[in-house]
Amino acid sequence: MTDLRVPTGPAPATLDPHDEEWAAALARILDDPRRVRVHYQPIVDLQRGVVRGYEALARFPEAPEVPTAAWFEAAARLGCAGELEAQVVTAALVARPLLVRNRFIAVNLSAGALLSDEVAAALRDAPRLDSIVVELGDRPGGPDTAELRVAVDALRARGAGLAVDDGGAGYDNLDRIAGLRPQFLKLDGALTLGMPDDESRTALVRTFCDLAARFDAWIVAEGIERAEQLDALARLGVPLGQGYALGRPAPAMAEIDRDLVRRLRQRALVGVRGTGVEGLVERLPAVAADPTAVRVVLDAQPHLEHVVTVDAAGRPLGVLDRAAFERGEAPREPLCLRAQATPGDLARRAMTRPLAQRWDPVVCVDDAGAYVGVVPLERVVGVLAGA
Repeated sequence: MTDLRVPTGPAPATLDPHDEEWAAALARILDDPRRVRVHYQPIVDLQRGVVRGYEALARFPEAPEVPTAAWFEAAARLGCAGELEAQVVTAALVARPLLVRNRFIAVNLSAGALLSDEVAAALRDAPRLDSIVVELGDRPGGPDTAELRVAVDALRARGAGLAVDDGGAGYDNLDRIAGLRPQFLKLDGALTLGMPDDESRTALVRTFCDLAARFDAWIVAEGIERAEQLDALARLGVPLGQGYALGRPAPAMAEIDRDLVRRLRQRALVGVRGTGVEGLVERLPAVAADPTAVRVVLDAQPHLEHVVTVDAAGRPLGVLDRAAFERGEAPREPLCLRAQATPGDLARRAMTRPLAQRWDPVVCVDDAGAYVGVVPLERVVGVLAGA
């Protein structure tokens, strides 16, 4: 532990990175963890209008004018980043039992802090790390990707997921993405800020969506502040987002506004009424019909409600929801249709299934019978009801 005990006093209105006020302020924080408050900002499914998780964001009430990032930069400079970031990890673990089922908490960690003794100790206090996503930030001069991979693999084995932050921030981060293969790729708000008017940024977001698909990762667009920006990202098929337009950070893990839910769902349904269900297809992970493989996917992606099992040729074998898997049940026989089927046809077929399977997502296949994606029944009902 770095010794930061220096003369203390009232918190300064601003903190100069070149004087001892930072050391004094951090000493107070580290001596009394209650001085760090954690707020939670919703991470929202832009296609379905539901909260998938929350990002845990530190707040420092004794100097609210000072940017949060400045505290962590000072802690890194003074050698106590691990201690400070471990406090946020502990707060997230304490809040985890309050999560609604199938949601997650993302916790920001710098690469150096991830490998620190303090963060390791905080994470060791939890036997399992299900519903925790480690959000790895980008700070120059940190450990290399190979060293991080060892630590990340150990956390994944205990149920944690991984997000790489600031996905558009440069080549070094692209190299880290390729090496770590995160479940979530976060796009910095600076990349999405100019949308939809900035065609070059829109093209970059589309490129990152393609990259994420190759890694079987989910894009999370940060910094969504305007309705036009939100609509542009939804049109591109960006699955997840966060920002003031969706929900501000708050002390409690809140739901999003009902009017916003309605708007997101209406936006997702534009252009699909009276046609095939191509516009309703969502990509769920396809895994071998092996309990170990299913467990790995469900642990790595805590927001998932269902997985699809497939054979060696990629043809669907079954649909399995998380609760049924935990009860030890076998995958249920899927209803498979081509994406050219109309919403009405799909609904009629789905409603003829046994009651226990009636609300399973319908599996879409191509002309060769290979898995393409699924259509959730609630989205079909929304189309037919004119939602």
